[in-house]
Amino acid sequence: MKETPITFSAEMVRAILDGHKTQTRLVVEPQPEDTTNCPYLVGIGENRKARVCPYGKPGDCLKVEGSYVTLEILKVWIERLRDISEQGAKAEGIAREAGWWKNYDPEAHWRYWESPIQSFRTLWGSLYADLPGCSWADNPWVWVIEFKRLGMGKK
Repeated sequence: MKETPITFSAEMVRAILDGHKTQTRLVVEPQPEDTTNCPYLVGIGENRKARVCPYGKPGDCLKVEGSYVTLEILKVWIERLRDISEQGAKAEGIAREAGWWKNYDPEAHWRYWESPIQSFRTLWGSLYADLPGCSWADNPWVWVIEFKRLGMGKK
């Protein structure tokens, strides 16, 4: 079993501990050049080979850096960032207050969204907007890692 370190903000660690965050999305690097074919495969014709998620496979663990939290990977797949579902956005651990979803854009004039996808979009923007090819508008391929918290191990 592989154990890979991963970093989350303090707010997302709290969401994991509260059982609200059970998925994370990370940009696939490098991005596939031919986006019409299955992004799990790279190469041409008989030279195609499967991509391997650098964060692990089901059964492997993620060790949350700076904490005692260990996560077991349940599923791994690739999708376009903007293909996220409402369920996926909720599983990303976005905050909900008084029936509204948090706006993570610090420059916004409003604090909440009606849609969990809009909330997740602002969370993604707060993390990746300044990285080339990673913004919501760029719609990169992302690894989707679904996990469960195993417990509190050694820091």
